[in-house]
Amino acid sequence: MKNIRFIVFLSSVLFVGCGYAQVQSSRLDRNGQVDQIPLNQTDKPLFRGMNLVILSTRTNNLEPLDLSKGENDFCFKEIDLAISTKHADLFPNQIATKYYHLPMSQTVEDDRIIYTVKQVDSVFSALDLASFKELDHSLGMTDENEIYVIQNASSKYLVLIGRDKAATGIGTNYWSYFLLSLNTKQEPVEFSSLSKNPFSVKLNESNNLYYVQLDDNNPSSMLKSGDASMFKIKVSVIKYASEPIIKLVFNHNCKAI
Repeated sequence: MKNIRFIVFLSSVLFVGCGYAQVQSSRLDRNGQVDQIPLNQTDKPLFRGMNLVILSTRTNNLEPLDLSKGENDFCFKEIDLAISTKHADLFPNQIATKYYHLPMSQTVEDDRIIYTVKQVDSVFSALDLASFKELDHSLGMTDENEIYVIQNASSKYLVLIGRDKAATGIGTNYWSYFLLSLNTKQEPVEFSSLSKNPFSVKLNESNNLYYVQLDDNNPSSMLKSGDASMFKIKVSVIKYASEPIIKLVFNHNCKAI
């Protein structure tokens, strides 16, 4: 009888252990919904979508970016200097804006990339379910995605940059931007640019959102030769819940790609 009890007890332990392993390894059900994900003791699901999982954690995983170094794809650093020198009134006290990279891990399920973000609740506390769903949808429409957070004393935005999956021809040279306010209720801002650069997005002291958009000025020659010697940059001022307002347009000779 003792041997039988031991066998029954051992079988129960093995069954529970196998069930736990199955729960931890499962990702999505057939409807595309996240079933269970492996969690650390301090990680809690905050949002589960078709393309995005956000976990609440105690650790702030934002990685600071150095604004003074900038980025130089399509000679953006050179263009940015020209804007700040000739039109300093557009971005006064720009150093007050902080830039951060938000790391994401990736898994592939049924030929779909699932992005997982771990971050403290405070970053996403102002977002409602509709905003999370819009971000989730945008991630599903783009590849090579990166997420950034920019903020000043009173404004904070999430910046998603990726390649449009449906782009063809010259459109494949462009990056899609999706800007989502993290502390106010407003419609997301979307635009495209030749530059994949979080420093394209700026905030001024009046809490107006700016973005620097780089467009090719001669698409056919650029596609053939790879020469970006002439393209235009467009700066638009976006006020909360308003349409884009073009503040400045000029051509710039760019020799470095």
